[in-house]
Amino acid sequence: MRRSLTSVNTMRKLNQYSAPIYLSIFILLLFSVSLLSSCAPDRDPNRPRYINPKFAEAYTSKGNFNYNKKELDKAMENYNKAIHADTGHIEAYYRRGLVYTELGKNSEALKDFDRAIELEPEHMDANLNRGIVYHNLKQYNKAKQSFAKTIRIAPRNHKAYQYRAITNYESGNTAQAEKDISKALEIKPDYADAYYNRGNLRNEQGRTADAERDFTAAIKSDPRYVPAYNNRGLLYMSQQKYREAIADYTKALELDPNSVILYVNRKDAYEKIGDKAKADADYQKAIALQQGR
Repeated sequence: MRRSLTSVNTMRKLNQYSAPIYLSIFILLLFSVSLLSSCAPDRDPNRPRYINPKFAEAYTSKGNFNYNKKELDKAMENYNKAIHADTGHIEAYYRRGLVYTELGKNSEALKDFDRAIELEPEHMDANLNRGIVYHNLKQYNKAKQSFAKTIRIAPRNHKAYQYRAITNYESGNTAQAEKDISKALEIKPDYADAYYNRGNLRNEQGRTADAERDFTAAIKSDPRYVPAYNNRGLLYMSQQKYREAIADYTKALELDPNSVILYVNRKDAYEKIGDKAKADADYQKAIALQQGR
């Protein structure tokens, strides 16, 4: 459903940029993640353990430290050691699944989330992230089932509603997508991603006034939300509100001064009001950035 670079874009992928000014970073960051969240403690004292479970806890803690520092190779090494020390260590499988997801190894991530859920079926985060992996693999029905299970486990998990909304949108069920986004906002009224996604959805439906309100709400919730400024600017352009669009693009450029498409969009707005000098300046800046100067 993507349009040209100067059109209002589709849904933001799993908590990551997918605005027309940010070619898909995905997902799906992010959608999109925001993927690392609290893991439920081990609830089964009778699960099988091998070698020394204390080693598993230590290696997992080291892996978490590495993960938080984005040292994914070291994190993987420590989670592997934790699983070797304890083949029933739930958190090690879950955390290694997160690493595989960030590395784009969705099949390996799915195996680890499956194993964590086998050991603890009500593990909220493993179910949530398994849904994200299914989404990445475009297995939308399985993704929706995983998000539904997450919601059953944790009825006020706003991310599960948001991610299910994106999956519904991408599988063509826009009506249910809007319901899920609205439910996420009912749970978390300052959820900028949800306002942004609902704004894109409503704009595609021609509900421009509703879309503008949602983009504005996203900015109010997160004043540094660059895609919302851009898409509200595009909306203003479609309404011939060129000065309002320029204001939004200018604010977005303050936050992201190296965005080529923002300069192009502002150039278009300056041209509409007849300011050729500023339009030319933005065009030259966009060219320089494109060429890496």
